[in-house]
Amino acid sequence: METETEKSLKDINKPIVIFTNFWDANKLIDIGFLLVNKDDKFYKINLFKDKPNYSIHSIALSHPPLNKLSHLKNAMNRIDFFCPTYNLLQRYKDNNDWEAYVKDYKKILKDRKDKIKKWVDSLQVNKVYILCCWENTSLESKCHRQLIYAAFNVSNYTKNKIMIIYRNGNEIKTRKQIKQTTHYNFLDNNEILDNNGEILDNYDEINAEDIG
Repeated sequence: METETEKSLKDINKPIVIFTNFWDANKLIDIGFLLVNKDDKFYKINLFKDKPNYSIHSIALSHPPLNKLSHLKNAMNRIDFFCPTYNLLQRYKDNNDWEAYVKDYKKILKDRKDKIKKWVDSLQVNKVYILCCWENTSLESKCHRQLIYAAFNVSNYTKNKIMIIYRNGNEIKTRKQIKQTTHYNFLDNNEILDNNGEILDNYDEINAEDIG
């Protein structure tokens, strides 16, 4: 018999895109599911059914050594049209000018709009797509995945087609927590619910026309 959380997955009826970092992605796959509070509803998102119900993708120009990220090794591919350019990344490392980075990356998104739309149209309903890069954004670190997430939230083309989830990347901190969450209490499990599906209010620089 299905639980209420399992029934709620059917209510999504959309592809599910998760933005996080490499390490958090590996831990999520270890757990096998994700609890999300979005739009005043709770959802349980399963990463496995009869077989893996997810695909994992890098949106960065490089990735950490994968020998300790077993779920990413041999399973992850890169989506180039979400990556910043090498020149843009180097300029940001040199001058640490986030406003300039945002301006230039928004132009990149506009230039790649057709490729992004084609990718969105290819996504399967109720399948999970995990998009990974480097930064833990819980404190002051900035990351271009924040900008993609914000663009997806305001774009008329994407916001109604896919369920979009943002994670800072530090929500699950220890292997002990991973083991505990496999025997979860749905309403009390704040460790997984924290910061899932929240809108990034600080990134209102993104305009709807960036994607369409």
